[in-house]
Amino acid sequence: MPDHELEPMLEEYRQLFSYVNTNAITTLAIPPVVVTVATGIAVFSKEISPLFGLGTAIAIFVMLVWLGYCHCMVNGIGLRLVELEQRMNHKLKRNATEGFSFHTWYIAQGGNLMPGFNFYSVLLFLVFALVLAGSLVQFWSTMSNWRWDLWAKILGVVLPSAFILAALVNMVLAELKTRKMKANILRTNSTRA
Repeated sequence: MPDHELEPMLEEYRQLFSYVNTNAITTLAIPPVVVTVATGIAVFSKEISPLFGLGTAIAIFVMLVWLGYCHCMVNGIGLRLVELEQRMNHKLKRNATEGFSFHTWYIAQGGNLMPGFNFYSVLLFLVFALVLAGSLVQFWSTMSNWRWDLWAKILGVVLPSAFILAALVNMVLAELKTRKMKANILRTNSTRA
């Protein structure tokens, strides 16, 4: 195959790979820092604001929205990288084991390829659930001290919980859609070969 056909694909691959790599590293680095700082504030503060519980729930929601956005962006670009890998391998007459295959193997496959991934995902979910429960109990106590009506207290607990659940459901649905789209790319390219 002439170089002039492969070179534009390689250049796009390099640029997208660099972007995804930077984005993924940043995305994975931020949550531990946020959780550590919030835990440190909660544990070592002499006096915690009465709205700390609500602030924690809002922070969890914002972090999940941000992580979901980054995850979807990385998956979307990752799907383009899978497509490029398949096209370059087809042009070079190579299969995935001989040619380009990084994103073909790893996009939407975390739980299948990495031992312990699913366990730590469940553990992380439980930690978030416990932190959220504690923050909402603290906020309920604050609302009770301020003599809020029962309906307002219920709304103050249900709304943050619903927003967080919606963000989690959206992330799971996006991951499932990414898996289907990747399978479609691989199926389409296997029929070309």
